[in-house]
Amino acid sequence: MHQSERADNDVRQTLESYFAPLEDTVGLFDERVGIIAINLIELVRAGNKSLVVRLAKIVDAEERSDEKVLALQEAQTSHQEIASRFKSIQKGPKVARGYKEKFLACIKAAVQSKFDQAKEDFEVDPESLEQSVNWYFDDLRTVRNEFTRLVPPRWKIFDTYLKIYHDMMHDFLKEQIDKSDLDGQSLLSIIRWNSEYGKGMKTLGVKIVDLKPQVIDGREADLLKEYSQLIIKKMEEWMDNIIADDTKDFLQRTHQPNEEDGKWHMPSVPTMFTMINQQLNVALDSSKGNVVSGVVDECVRLLKNRQTRWQQVISEEINKHVKTASKEDVEDLPDGILEYMMAVANDQIRCAAYVQEISDRVAPLLSKKYEDLIRRSLEDAMNGFVDIATYCLAQIIEIIFNDLRPPIKNLFTPSWYSGNDMDTMVTTMRSYVVDLYPGLDDDLFPAFMHQLSEKTCVAYLSAVYNKGTKFRSADAANQIRADVGVGYGFLTEFVDRGEVKGVWTVLEHFLALICSDRMTLGEKYDAFKEAYWDLPLAWVETVLKNREDKTKEFMEIVKARQHYTPRGAEPTIMSRYVLALVYCNDIWLTCLFRLIM
Repeated sequence: MHQSERADNDVRQTLESYFAPLEDTVGLFDERVGIIAINLIELVRAGNKSLVVRLAKIVDAEERSDEKVLALQEAQTSHQEIASRFKSIQKGPKVARGYKEKFLACIKAAVQSKFDQAKEDFEVDPESLEQSVNWYFDDLRTVRNEFTRLVPPRWKIFDTYLKIYHDMMHDFLKEQIDKSDLDGQSLLSIIRWNSEYGKGMKTLGVKIVDLKPQVIDGREADLLKEYSQLIIKKMEEWMDNIIADDTKDFLQRTHQPNEEDGKWHMPSVPTMFTMINQQLNVALDSSKGNVVSGVVDECVRLLKNRQTRWQQVISEEINKHVKTASKEDVEDLPDGILEYMMAVANDQIRCAAYVQEISDRVAPLLSKKYEDLIRRSLEDAMNGFVDIATYCLAQIIEIIFNDLRPPIKNLFTPSWYSGNDMDTMVTTMRSYVVDLYPGLDDDLFPAFMHQLSEKTCVAYLSAVYNKGTKFRSADAANQIRADVGVGYGFLTEFVDRGEVKGVWTVLEHFLALICSDRMTLGEKYDAFKEAYWDLPLAWVETVLKNREDKTKEFMEIVKARQHYTPRGAEPTIMSRYVLALVYCNDIWLTCLFRLIM
């Protein structure tokens, strides 16, 4: 056929008709070679190693023949004159048939088919990546263990397969990573597979650093950051929606909060922490301490933002009830503020419990470094929830004491001596407490009563600033003792007697300032100061100035006894904000004074 290229058309056509069956046979042969080459690994696993050997011999022979053809073509091109003199150089095949290239192409086609299937599986279920490519290292292990004895050593068959497989894995992962709509679970699966990839190569005796290019181009740090950002973005969207729904319900109060076991709750907390735990579980799947720690930090940031938002919303809403100019304006506000305040307070305790569970579950799974970081971060969140719960209780008390303005403004004034202002206060407080007791968390109710006890005591002491205050020693002492008895009796219905006494003992010192004569005043003041290191001098002076029997000497005695007092570990009740109610132009104004020595 090669020689017929110089003959006329009739000769060429005759030869082509003679060799037409051979072309069909060659086509069938090439097809068989391709089928065998594509299924080499499966054939070896099935025990048909002799077929692989025969194919390798054919391909090797064809490869050597092609090398001669290429050498002849190069010689004819470079040394045409010399080649024409030696007929022997013209013997043998004239055209390279490329069986080795076809052989490698079949291997690539077989691998590509597997990657195509893995791609489909991965797109359907991102978590299935490792399972979708579980054939990868099995194939390479078979090549390493079996093929080296079945094919010519010069082929370096394992290195050949490794190069083909690695390049395709790199292209497969790069295609997935570069997708604009890649979700967090898909990204995490790739990150995890990257770690497993290095381990798999190690089992094959391959150093991962020797593979070029790197399977994900050295982008692991960027991918981890991107993954964390995807989680954070999703959590921010969830949290924003939850906060928006909660605050809308809180402000509009068109329906009651959820009731669970008789306690009020907002509906969102279980859902919120279910989502948080889901994202933390995904982060834990990364087996990367820095990823888990980063996600925990972001969870804490979002939770603290939620705490801040609740404090803002509560403050604004309570101000409407406490500082509204008229009763009519208050009546226009939606009902149910107490129920919702209890719901928010209860949820803070529930949130703190959820955070503790996360800390106990997640932290021990990490290294000591990240365990400590996570515990500190989550503890910060828990403290924030406790603070907001305490703040909620304080605002509920503000609502209660807003209703107590009238009797409080009468304390220590002439009408107080013949009235029952403390009875009125206790009656009002009891009506609130009876409503609060069933719906408030069991752990919060004692704290609420303690705050109420302190607030009542502070309000009583602050009443020394009331306009018209006048202490008539004997009468004032009797009335104060009567008031203390009423208040003490009410509080001990709900609070341990010793705890109430620990707060209200200050009133004994207050009574001593009112009743002490000139000879004992200094001693009583010293005892007061010793028990309450932060006792404000300005408040003491106000008490003495309001005594009916006041003299200039009283002031001098107290001022003369000002000396250094060691600072206590904690502020006492005497350094609390003192509430003074001032009647001005028929509008009650709440004035807060920080009493500082």
